[in-house]
Amino acid sequence: MILPDKTDFLPEDGFCELLDAILRKNQLQIYAKDEILRKFYALACILREENAKYNLTAITSDEGVALLHFADSLTAAHLPTHGASLLDVGAGAGFPSLPIAIVRPDISITALDATKKKTDYIGMAAKKLGLTNVTALNARAEAPEMQSLRESFDFAVARAVSSLGMICELTLPYIKVGGCFAALKGENADSELIGASQGLKKLSARIISDEKLVLKPKDGDGANTRRIISIEKLAKTPDTYPRAYAKIKKSPLF
Repeated sequence: MILPDKTDFLPEDGFCELLDAILRKNQLQIYAKDEILRKFYALACILREENAKYNLTAITSDEGVALLHFADSLTAAHLPTHGASLLDVGAGAGFPSLPIAIVRPDISITALDATKKKTDYIGMAAKKLGLTNVTALNARAEAPEMQSLRESFDFAVARAVSSLGMICELTLPYIKVGGCFAALKGENADSELIGASQGLKKLSARIISDEKLVLKPKDGDGANTRRIISIEKLAKTPDTYPRAYAKIKKSPLF
């Protein structure tokens, strides 16, 4: 097993106990199994080791990684149906794609990011963890070479990526008709929903749920409010979307 590169990090058993407690406190106990917990410990070690070489995340403490990366990602792990294909748009350091891949070996995951060092890291981490259900793809969502993937994924997810209007345009073209997109947002998402109904009509989609939840640390009263906004794709996305990124940013659909 990979060991932490700093002595102030918890050893394997200590980290697994911490993550177990956090998962149970956040009603994610279905994932609190020994084999899964130890694989998450290995991922935490890989993350810290690679983060020392280049910046992947500012969150590196034991509780920060366990709560704000792992537990946060797992709040969406139950959403894809069995055997689904999932696209993680703007995957960054592999959240939520890597945690979901650990607990959902039945689904195939494509982690998309425009930064090569991040997709290289995701591919490397997946290989070290023995995750055969993860593919890392280095590309921009609006790039012409992505057109071959239109309407090819059952499900998509994006965590803390752009405004809701922007990420919907970048993501929905790649979801099959009848599929869903889950946007993982912070507590201040209300402003991003202004005009969403009309904007989503242009993308042939609609919001089907807006779930509010609170991520609770192991001890104390501190909490982090989260939103999972689920969007259903009703028909094929018009070929005009996604537009060039500069146009999306200058004039988002909502």
